[in-house]
Amino acid sequence: MGMRFKLIGVILVLFYSLGVAKVVHQVDVSNSHDPQLKTRLVEAFKGRVVNDEQISEVVKRIYSEGVYQRVDYSLTTTNGVTTLRFDVVSLPVIQSIRFRHLPISEKLVMKGMRNSVGKPFNYHYLDSDIRYINQLLDMQGYFLASVKSFQILPNGVLSIDIESPRLVGVEFIGLQSTKSSVVYREIVSKNGTYVDRYFLDVDYQSLMSLPYFSSVSAPNINYISSDNVTVSYRVKERKMNRLDIGVEELEKDQGVALFSKFKLYHAFIYSDFLVLQAQLGYLNQLNIRTYQIHYQQPWIFNRYQFIFDLKAFTRYRSELIPNDSTPYDTIRTGGSVFLTKPIKRLYLMTGAGVRFEQVYPQVEDHFSGYDLKSLSIFIELNRIKTPLNPKDGYRSKIVMDKGGNIFGVSMGGVDFTRFSVTHTHFVPVSSKWTLAYRLFGGAYNKRTDMTTFETEKFMLGGSNSLRGYKELSFYGNYRASFNLEPRYQWNDSLMGVLFLDGGYISDSLQVPSSFYYGYGIGVRFLNSFMPIRVDLGVGDDVMLHFNVSQTF
Repeated sequence: MGMRFKLIGVILVLFYSLGVAKVVHQVDVSNSHDPQLKTRLVEAFKGRVVNDEQISEVVKRIYSEGVYQRVDYSLTTTNGVTTLRFDVVSLPVIQSIRFRHLPISEKLVMKGMRNSVGKPFNYHYLDSDIRYINQLLDMQGYFLASVKSFQILPNGVLSIDIESPRLVGVEFIGLQSTKSSVVYREIVSKNGTYVDRYFLDVDYQSLMSLPYFSSVSAPNINYISSDNVTVSYRVKERKMNRLDIGVEELEKDQGVALFSKFKLYHAFIYSDFLVLQAQLGYLNQLNIRTYQIHYQQPWIFNRYQFIFDLKAFTRYRSELIPNDSTPYDTIRTGGSVFLTKPIKRLYLMTGAGVRFEQVYPQVEDHFSGYDLKSLSIFIELNRIKTPLNPKDGYRSKIVMDKGGNIFGVSMGGVDFTRFSVTHTHFVPVSSKWTLAYRLFGGAYNKRTDMTTFETEKFMLGGSNSLRGYKELSFYGNYRASFNLEPRYQWNDSLMGVLFLDGGYISDSLQVPSSFYYGYGIGVRFLNSFMPIRVDLGVGDDVMLHFNVSQTF
């Protein structure tokens, strides 16, 4: 037994003398401003037998916290006293965050970062912060931008450098007869700005809507360097001016009519256009039954970004007076002048104008005529990228018409107010299915006693509002309606739809007494020349509706 204890003592003496393990008498922590760390190290090692492996394990745990730049240690024995010294250098507390070449709001970025002002920089958050910033840049439309460098400076400044290419040029390949100036002015992506996906979409839609091209390619990004890019579009010009003519037999044995439409671009100044439409009737003599003159300057005098729109017209119609089922043959003659301001960066279009219209009988003394003189204001938000066949996006529009007395000034004619709101939305469900819906609400208030036709109110019924019913089936001062269409894309040119239409229309705001609805199926033959729509609707009857373009 005595020999065994002596052997153990010899082994311990050899163990300590070889430096494998020692009893720590003192723990010294320098350069650390964290009193909790010092307390933790003293409690972990003072008075304990330790070796290098144990100390290294604790050091690894300290490093894993991510807030220390350096953790060194030494184990020394002087006069029989063993001291464990730690040299700890903490990463700086973040005093401020500085971005370079950041194309979006700094506050928006800092709100989602794990490294924040007032806290020690933590390099374990580095990957998640970089990933978050890159995802945010992409979500905000800056798909070419990314984090280039990310470092904490000794003074506590967190410096984040973003690689975000700027646009240095836009090129249109295929321009021949079209002036480049009228194309470049429609582009919201300007030289020197960061490349933004959403503005590229706006530019593409603007180019597609111009009458000068039959096709426009998607924007192509060309890198000059990591900091500079150009964008190019390939366009195909088309023949501008067009004349359409057709012949049709008129109702009530009124003879035949020649329909004509002539559209002339660059009529008076470059980029304007003039549209002339007329219906020339012939029974015993040739007469002009209806006409419309439409003149527009997309930019006033090619200098100011306001759309100037002027119309004059005469229309022959058959209309109903309230509480009278007898149709009256009317003539409506008038015109309008509008100024519209596109705010493309916000996807907005807003405008105002005046309308003048006279309503009088085709046969004298059949009814008393009246005048409509109104001020119209509208605002529209349009986030739909492909108008012919939208797959996502939405469009909202508010319109107000005020006739008669406006701000204490009498314009004459019928005193009325008409207000309407329309919202259209397209929700992608899958690669083939799209859910489309449209909501409409409107109110009409007439304050004069003169008798006016039902057509001054809101209408419901027909291929564009309530399928399964005849056109203009219902009229009223108040209308609320919806259209719901699940759409299935068979191929690029053929689409099938299911639809459900519904609505309420009345002359009062009482609880709806009658709700009208229709449902059915339809097909769409989509092409850029003349998209065709055919719907089989079930409402108060089974009806086949034939029209052009989408319902909405």
